[in-house]
Amino acid sequence: MTPDDFTALRTEHGNVIALDRRDNQEFVLAECHSPDVAAFILDAVRFHTARTRSLPHENNH
Repeated sequence: MTPDDFTALRTEHGNVIALDRRDNQEFVLAECHSPDVAAFILDAVRFHTARTRSLPHENNH
């Protein structure tokens, strides 16, 4: 799974919930057991995926 395949949506009960764009299903991206840790991970994933999507992609073909 690449950052293009999912979107981190929200935290819920100490977990980070994401949407798999390939099949439009939500899944637990990170099981944290802490709302504070989940919020930190959600922010980090959003930052990383936004940065990754803004970089030019290499064509390895």
